[in-house]
Amino acid sequence: MKRFPLLLALTFAAAIFLAGGAHSALAQGAANSVEQAVVNLVGQGTVSGSGVAVVKRQPELMRMRLDVTASGKDLADALAKLKARREAALKVCSDLGAAPATLVAGAPHIAAENPQRKQIMDMLRQRARNGGRPAKKNEPAQINVATTLTAEWPLKGSDGEDLLVASQSLSDKIKSALVKSMPKEELSPEEEELQEEAAQEMQNYNNNGPKPGEPAFIFVAKVSKQDYTKAAAKAFAIAKDHAQRLAAAAGSSLGELKSVQGNDQMMALGLQRQMYNYNGMQDDDSVEQQFENNDEAIGLNPAEVRLTIGVSASFVLGK
Repeated sequence: MKRFPLLLALTFAAAIFLAGGAHSALAQGAANSVEQAVVNLVGQGTVSGSGVAVVKRQPELMRMRLDVTASGKDLADALAKLKARREAALKVCSDLGAAPATLVAGAPHIAAENPQRKQIMDMLRQRARNGGRPAKKNEPAQINVATTLTAEWPLKGSDGEDLLVASQSLSDKIKSALVKSMPKEELSPEEEELQEEAAQEMQNYNNNGPKPGEPAFIFVAKVSKQDYTKAAAKAFAIAKDHAQRLAAAAGSSLGELKSVQGNDQMMALGLQRQMYNYNGMQDDDSVEQQFENNDEAIGLNPAEVRLTIGVSASFVLGK
């Protein structure tokens, strides 16, 4: 009878020992599984690098964009005024030697309130509050319409100085002729004075762009497919080297190429928006359509334009 409790105790201890061993084995197996999963995860991971190459050229042409706007008491009146302003602008560009095939006027569309006109009315109301001449009561709402005109002029010059002189002379002639030819808005003497003040204030607010109603110019050179490919290959090599250094820093090697992506179109599009959306007119569609090609070196400097080619490359991360 005394042996039974002892045997029971020994059996219970053995069970505990075996259970502990099994638990330890399970734990070790789980650790090995986690380690293997980590190894697999590293083996299946990726590493990315980026590179940039720049193609520099002397510009071959000067490209203009002009936002033509008009306001009227109703849509028919506004469209009639817009047509007169558009035709006057097209004639100026044609007379000054714009390439005929590049003279394009976009479809008219309803536009937001002209920012310069709004500023004039705000100034008039402020003067009325300060004791000046009362603003007009019950002024009828204006319908605002707009269109975009584009044109290109070839540039000739042996060096940057020649191109700078030629482009400056041509752009000054275009601006002056457009001001003289455009039909004037019907403004009172006080409104004309405020219009000049508003234009100056808006120019001070945005020093990077032209005054409202003035054309914007950029300079362009075409880049051949061979030169583009050569520059893109250079950008890719830089991206691959970047990825290689990152992989080495992580204690791994660089595996096979997984994906490659170029972003030079987005860089160019960002520059277009910066140069052209100076007066609050959001016309992204026309900008994207006009600059959908990525084979142009562009810039504001008539002495040199650039095409920046960006490449991002992703590789399998080795063990």
